[in-house]
Amino acid sequence: MSNFLLKKAAYHYYARLSAVEKELYRAILNAVLNMKESIPLNRVYSQKQIETVREYIIWDRPDIFWFRGECSLTLTNGKAERLEFQYVYTPSQRATLIARMESSLYYKKLDALLASKKTQFEKLLALYEFIIRNTEYDNAAVNHKGDKYWYAHCMDGVLLRRRAVCSGYSKTFQYFANRHGIICTQVTGVAKGGRHAWNLVNLYGSTYYIDPTWGDPTFIGSETKDPSYVCYDFFCITTEQLKKSHQPVFDVPMPLCTETKYNYYCFFKMTADKYSVENVATHLVYAAKRKQKEATIVYTSSIEYKRAVIDLFHHSGIFTAMKLAKQYVRGLSTDNVSYRTDNENYKIIIDLK
Repeated sequence: MSNFLLKKAAYHYYARLSAVEKELYRAILNAVLNMKESIPLNRVYSQKQIETVREYIIWDRPDIFWFRGECSLTLTNGKAERLEFQYVYTPSQRATLIARMESSLYYKKLDALLASKKTQFEKLLALYEFIIRNTEYDNAAVNHKGDKYWYAHCMDGVLLRRRAVCSGYSKTFQYFANRHGIICTQVTGVAKGGRHAWNLVNLYGSTYYIDPTWGDPTFIGSETKDPSYVCYDFFCITTEQLKKSHQPVFDVPMPLCTETKYNYYCFFKMTADKYSVENVATHLVYAAKRKQKEATIVYTSSIEYKRAVIDLFHHSGIFTAMKLAKQYVRGLSTDNVSYRTDNENYKIIIDLK
């Protein structure tokens, strides 16, 4: 079936099943890939085992967009003998959609972009930015999973309509990460009271969480009118950072993510352990020389963050920092400064325009 289907999926959830459940997983996966109407059950499985395996297949395989997980048991004399499947599309409709997705400009551009990147970190960052900048959050589809809005929960919403909800974002991220050799899976759970989906990646042997949906200004309600704007608060974050707003499903064990090396702000030297005007000036110079439109400083403690906010914006320390930075960077304004603060993430953003 062309080159669309993943040859090397991460199978994060499959690895957590018992030997008996893995046998069922392989049988259902084979049936769904070949769009079989039903399969015989050669042993007794509980309803819970069937539901778990069905769900794990959907989480492991983002490319299976034609299956919503709907299946039913056929009983003979009270004994389950066959498992029957329902699909969103017919085989011909599936083939047509795959052909359209593979030939879409979105697919071709993103695939070529990732192929051009040399390191796994560069690939992940490019993937994160591309999806956010080229996809709009579909508010109309948030609470609907029927046929009319199923596209928004899958890759075809992203690739063909450039509109999706969180599961569409995360499945697309998972698919292209897997396709380009990066171990990545989808994680589902709750975020600030609502059902949500994001990603878990293994980067150079360490695990990180990534949420492309929460990086998109069309989702987070940002007032920016800059179409290239990306929020990096959820790029390669730790379990501790994630738990401030996200909670994975309780019955699936997840690794403890503690590494910060490839967190966006850490990697690009945007963090600060202590506040000083001189340190802020250094961040301004660094951002300006990287031709950034704004300088971001993320403090590692609430105490230092509060010190920075008070001194910079209540005691006019920001103008001192700008004057210091102007010695090394031309064009910085020292008269008027625009800024934003993020109390939850201990973050200060200073405009450099």
